[in-house]
Amino acid sequence: MGRHPLHRVLVAEIGADVLQDRGVWRHPLRYERLRLDVAEADVLLLGERR
Repeated sequence: MGRHPLHRVLVAEIGADVLQDRGVWRHPLRYERLRLDVAEADVLLLGERR
C-alpha cells in the first residue's frame, strides 16, 4: 500500500468593482467566502464566457 498525494482545490468567491481611473483599478478585490459547493471545473477564468 503506497501513499497517494492529495490535490485539493478550494474555490473562493471574490467581489470586484470594474471601475478604473486612468487604467488603474479604483477598488481592491474583496474576499467574500469559500464556495465548498462549487468544483474547480465550474469556475470561469477572468474574461471567459460560456
